[in-house]
Amino acid sequence: TAVNTELYCSIDHKELYTLFPDFLDFTCDCRYSDCTHTKETDCGITKAVENGRISKERHESYEKLYLELKSVDRYK
Repeated sequence: TAVNTELYCSIDHKELYTLFPDFLDFTCDCRYSDCTHTKETDCGITKAVENGRISKERHESYEKLYLELKSVDRYK
């Protein structure tokens, strides 16, 4: 529906990780303060995925949503 699309698109891609509560314990382990948790080296979340503390599928869902939100034109 239009309402759900509007709510979804109102989420800033840079803040998406806050909607994944299982990620929050690992963000403090990121090397960079502006880490996207997708491709950076020394990312606490990707390390947690590698160590089995966050499921690979969960992180893949996050990455997919991140890329979709990043592509939203907020200045239409």
